[in-house]
Amino acid sequence: PEALILSRDLYAAFQLMKQGRKVAFEVHDLPGKRATAMLRQIPRIITTNKWKKEQLIKQFNIDPLLIRVAPNAVDVKKFSISPGAIRKLHQELNWAADRKVVLYTGSLYPWKGVQTLALAAQYLDPEVAVVFIGGGDSDRKEFMEFLRGKNLLSRVVSLPHRPHGEMPSLLASANVLVLPTSAKEQMGKMETSPLKAFEYLAAERPIVAANVPSSREVLDKSSAIFFRPDDPQDCARAIVQALRQRYDEAMFIARHGLAQRHTWENRAREVLAFISS
Repeated sequence: PEALILSRDLYAAFQLMKQGRKVAFEVHDLPGKRATAMLRQIPRIITTNKWKKEQLIKQFNIDPLLIRVAPNAVDVKKFSISPGAIRKLHQELNWAADRKVVLYTGSLYPWKGVQTLALAAQYLDPEVAVVFIGGGDSDRKEFMEFLRGKNLLSRVVSLPHRPHGEMPSLLASANVLVLPTSAKEQMGKMETSPLKAFEYLAAERPIVAANVPSSREVLDKSSAIFFRPDDPQDCARAIVQALRQRYDEAMFIARHGLAQRHTWENRAREVLAFISS
């Protein structure tokens, strides 16, 4: 059978299409206006969220029927871990097993909202540990300077980037997982399809998230507790609520259902069907 090609490079997709290949272009960063002619000739386009689809229609006059929204996803099988791995973070930091852990994983750029979560630590019980895992050299350095400047080093734990294979057990170590995206920059507010949201769902832990469109496209009030973006005090309020509702069965079922729906396998089937049509 003829190969179906999905490319994240517009020029490559365009050249393959000119050769008569069946191709689709997956948009992660919107191309510039100079790419309009190429973009309009691509037969199928995939976007990771609705905002990007709307921009393609508005800015490039692309036929909506040629665009399919396929959000990011997760490999749920990797998050089926043994009960013994659930205390990984506690054991590593030599904490008591009953200490509450509020966890964020990923890059530490300000648009991720990490400063809001760090500041929220001031409004939480000192026995609640606020932990960040991730960041590269530059963003971690900037974040550590922020913590130092705000006198938060005693309230916040920042650990370096870890191999992705450790994520399931690290997420399982938490009592609450936080997606604190800032609304101050379009990148976080509108453009992203946050991978960590899907991994948080697969970890089946309570989720607290900033109420921004990019997060609301994945999560809703049945699966997460929302707070006003860039508001540390309201972030702390949502975390306290999540800690109290840890065993909320309805929310557990909702998170489980979303994780099972948003698998890479399901995404691949949807994209394949769209490209084949």
